[in-house]
Amino acid sequence: MSLRIYIFWHAAFWILALAAFSGVAAKSCTDFARHGPLELTIQENAQENTLLLDQSGSRLYPLRTYTSFLKVQHDKLYTSRKINIDGDQNKALCSEFESVIVLTLDCLFYTFRRITVDLSINYTDDHPTQLLLPTVSVKEEAKDLLIVDWSSSAEKAKVVKDDDCGTEIDLQIEENDDTQEFFEIRSGPSIWTKKAFDFEKKPQHVLNITAFSTLPGKDPTATHGQLVINVEDVDDTDPFFEQKVFNMEITESDKETERKATGPKINATDGDIGINATLEYTIESCEPDLVARVSNDGELFVSGPLDRETTKTYRIIVRASQIDNSSATATATVSLTVRDMNDNRPKFSPQQVLSVGIAVGASTGSHVTWLFADDADEGDNAEFDFIIHADLDAFMVTKNPDSKPAELVVKNSALLDALQSIDVEVRLKEKRPVAWGETCDFMKTCAINITVTVEDQNHHTPIFSRSHYVVSLDPGMEAGTVFGQIRATDGDTGISGDIMYRLSPIPGEGDPDCGKVKVHSLTGELTLVQRMTAAGRTCTYRAFACDTPLDKNKRKCGSSMVALVVLEPSQTDVTSDVLLSDVYMLENLAIGTIVMTLPELGLATDNKNFYIDGKLLKTAVVLDKERRAAHIISIGKKHGKKIDETLRITVYVQNVNDHAPLFDRDDYEVTLTDNAPAGTAILTISATDQDGLHDMVTYSLRNMKDVFGINTFSGEIFLLNPSWELWTSGWAEGGSSVLLVEAKDSGLPALTSFASVTIHFPQPPVYLLLPVGKDDLMKNKSNIASEMSKVLGIRVQILAFEANAAGQDKTLKTCLNITTKDD
Repeated sequence: MSLRIYIFWHAAFWILALAAFSGVAAKSCTDFARHGPLELTIQENAQENTLLLDQSGSRLYPLRTYTSFLKVQHDKLYTSRKINIDGDQNKALCSEFESVIVLTLDCLFYTFRRITVDLSINYTDDHPTQLLLPTVSVKEEAKDLLIVDWSSSAEKAKVVKDDDCGTEIDLQIEENDDTQEFFEIRSGPSIWTKKAFDFEKKPQHVLNITAFSTLPGKDPTATHGQLVINVEDVDDTDPFFEQKVFNMEITESDKETERKATGPKINATDGDIGINATLEYTIESCEPDLVARVSNDGELFVSGPLDRETTKTYRIIVRASQIDNSSATATATVSLTVRDMNDNRPKFSPQQVLSVGIAVGASTGSHVTWLFADDADEGDNAEFDFIIHADLDAFMVTKNPDSKPAELVVKNSALLDALQSIDVEVRLKEKRPVAWGETCDFMKTCAINITVTVEDQNHHTPIFSRSHYVVSLDPGMEAGTVFGQIRATDGDTGISGDIMYRLSPIPGEGDPDCGKVKVHSLTGELTLVQRMTAAGRTCTYRAFACDTPLDKNKRKCGSSMVALVVLEPSQTDVTSDVLLSDVYMLENLAIGTIVMTLPELGLATDNKNFYIDGKLLKTAVVLDKERRAAHIISIGKKHGKKIDETLRITVYVQNVNDHAPLFDRDDYEVTLTDNAPAGTAILTISATDQDGLHDMVTYSLRNMKDVFGINTFSGEIFLLNPSWELWTSGWAEGGSSVLLVEAKDSGLPALTSFASVTIHFPQPPVYLLLPVGKDDLMKNKSNIASEMSKVLGIRVQILAFEANAAGQDKTLKTCLNITTKDD
């Protein structure tokens, strides 16, 4: 900006001397007229009476044109006021610098002259630029909407403030991913929305704004700020639950009153976070039926009786709805578990055996019968004890820690000698009292009488109802399904006739699925433990039925084969047009062995282990029972690649006993102690049979049978008499002996193997057999040792007295173990 001042000069001979604040040299009127306008600069904020032009030597007349900030005195041009042009109060002065002001100034130098002076102002940046950005709110569905428009000076002045006169303002908006996605920046600038917003994802957007302030002749300065755009939420999102399933509990009750369940609150949240509508809860469904409600704060209330023994869990669907918009909903599942209350008495099973027999001479701890009882409650509420009523010391009850049935056993065998039959009353006593008083009515369900009869020894071996069992299994059958049963009978009575079942996979059946079957030890029921996955697989097992005599060494077992065929999906639905046939073949027969004669010519099979020659079905491989126990062959007419099945043959491979039992070691060694009592186990040996009959390997001794015994089934070798008798009878002479053990399988014919056991005897002690009772000797232990020392002439210390069985003379004898010590 500049002011042009026109000055007339008079008297050309005068010398014009000009002095200005900007340092312009003095010139005469003639010089100014000749060289054009005089350029002068006035500094912003210059004080009043600041000298701008010194024309001493010429006569300078007052200004003809009025201006508010200049004056002429004594041939000099001064400021008439302080040049303060900033702020609203100085707008008038600031505006004078925005246009050209023509002044008439007479200058006399020879003649009157008019000259032009360009007066410009030197601006200073005295005030900072302020960004006064507002907070803008837009609804989240806004699209193609003008948010701000700063294209006009008036609108721009609302957001930018700078009191410096002459400042030019330029607003710029920073481009980033957010602005490019949601906003369009147009000239002005102005901001438009590109797409709808989502309050739930991003409730606020921030744009970086820069204001550039530029004074004439100055570099621009930048001021930064942020424009905050808040998204206003609208009701466009349904409520939601923080979790899909709420696990809650409530105690069973026979009351009709409303009760509150325990567990987490069933709270939902409105998906529109910014407006948070009020929610209400309703029960959509209950399985099984249940009277329930959910309060506004998410508590579950249930009314009416609840019986855990009838229903343990309820599945409740809860719906949360907005009160102001019933179509905005969410659902969650409540799994309500009914907690047990001790409201059931224990009961004996209807299948409880009430009449049993035990063998003559049953020892203490011998099995009498199993006790089956149950309490419909759970946890501690289901705990109870078996109590033998009255003062009956002949029997006692033992309960296994692994929750198997309790066992009635002999407590005092001496009391059985004079008995033929006795009634044993067994009662059930709860450990925790029931909720409504008396624990048990012993005249009804909580007590039984078991008649125990003293019987003869075990004479019979259990016999299965079938020599082999074939069971087909659908591969879709669920775990826990009972799919078959094996049964055996025993000609003995009482406990000798009680049967326990077990099942063992035959070696070679290595498919993991074959281990997913179990047998109930008492009923023989076959149950699927896990779901079968290997369709078309055949698993073979050896089933055992063993009786339970008191003397476990006299246990007898019968066996049978169980073949489990897991059907192919196509085999689970056999039409009446398909003929079924079973064939039994020995293993190890040559390839080409005839399986059977087919009903007609032209039949085909896709089983690679067999082939058809005319009307003969033959083996294509050597069948091996240890690798696969059964084969299913589909036979029919062939049409292209498909066979229309008309005949299905199941070939069961019979085992050939071609492997003798194999001991886990060739030779065994053991060293005896000199004071082991009768019955002490000294070693257990083990042998297996690759024919799948290893569970029926039996053991026997070939020598030293009057000194040692062996468990027929476990292979445990034990002493028949106290170890010290080995020295008194001469068996220990020489320091060691070799015991020969035989292992025999259950095949036909049976195969045997032998193993030797070297038994080492320690240095023998000195033993005396005294015809005196052990208790009498113990009373005089020190006196006896003193007397023996005198007689033997050595120091004697008596370590132990051991009671020996009665000798041939029927008198009680006591063994005195004497150990000498050097003084």
